Amino acid sequence: MKAEHVNPVIQGAQLILSDICGEKATMGKLSIKKDLSDANEVIVVIGMIGELKGYAIFSMCHSAAYTLASKFMAGMPETEIEELLPSAVAEITNMISGRISALYFEIGIKNDITTPNYAEPPPPGFFAFVPPGSQLVTIPLAFSSGASLDITVCFI
Repeated sequence: MKAEHVNPVIQGAQLILSDICGEKATMGKLSIKKDLSDANEVIVVIGMIGELKGYAIFSMCHSAAYTLASKFMAGMPETEIEELLPSAVAEITNMISGRISALYFEIGIKNDITTPNYAEPPPPGFFAFVPPGSQLVTIPLAFSSGASLDITVCFI
């Protein structure tokens, strides 16, 4: 996987998380995985279509999802956000993916995204869309609030 394909993911996520959620996202060490068996309990998958085909898989624990959703919803208390959580988290990841797509366009890669697919927790077989033997690059992001988000990119 080329750095020019991964860097827009990092930049797009950091920009949107800062601008929309007020979270400074610090990148941890990238890792290459063979599967998503260690994914957290809240998952959003967004397809990438165009010159780059694949998926951006957002994985976070339940408390991180609540933290991001609360900040996204203008500070709505986490205790009041339960019904809006899937929609808010899907929209945050959709905005990140849209920014990633725009960053790809800026470097000459024409790409688009699909609508978000939210799962909490992901059911058995949920990751069957990932072709066997795919290279998965996981980008861990830690927030100033202590929450974290993993973005796993898979190009097919």
